Amino acid sequence: MEHSRGRHNPYLVKTAGLFSILAGILSLAFVFYVLVVLGSYGFRIQMSSDSGLLMVWINKHSFAYSILWLHQIVFSILMIPVPFAASQIFKQHQSSRSSALATLSYLLGMVGFILMLISGIIFFASSPIAARALAHGHESARLMYDLFEATAIQMRLFAEILISSWFLGIGLHLVRKNSIDMFGWYSFVLFLFTVIVSMGKAYNVFNWEPFLAILLAFTYVWLGALMRQKIA
Repeated sequence: MEHSRGRHNPYLVKTAGLFSILAGILSLAFVFYVLVVLGSYGFRIQMSSDSGLLMVWINKHSFAYSILWLHQIVFSILMIPVPFAASQIFKQHQSSRSSALATLSYLLGMVGFILMLISGIIFFASSPIAARALAHGHESARLMYDLFEATAIQMRLFAEILISSWFLGIGLHLVRKNSIDMFGWYSFVLFLFTVIVSMGKAYNVFNWEPFLAILLAFTYVWLGALMRQKIA
């Protein structure tokens, strides 16, 4: 895609592209950590539907569980500057209307990653405290955990919709430039899938979020490689 060195910082774009690749790899490590590492400590995904059982497990393995949310916190920090950097190349030589769309989409993506960061901090801070309180006989701790968990989960789901909206904005631009652009059409499919998965999770109809997490991880890597390619 055409770009002008006078209108963007190529070092910012290349660095952000590297951050996106690292964040994607970290997201895949997140899935591996849940299924393999925490699984070796007896964690099962089914525990998420029984907060009492999960809190007993968290109290016994609070350090291992806290690392889980450190993954999300670090990932979010890496990705926060990426939407702005991506907009530097994906809105070059556009009309004012198209440039406004690019700006709006990158703002949605940035807000999405900030919400993802806040969600991770809520889990990281509240889960061990609530688990210890329940272990000491404070039954209200379970209600407190359920409230914080519900808030953090809904925040994360909304963040994923915002992030997929950002990808959709990139996809719209790419398809307008090249009607057969693979990443552009993929972004449309990703947006629809994210909305379906997020709504299903939010209303407890089904839980396909692990599949979405893997898909998004590969998307971050793909985007990062694309950004670095555009600057090369």
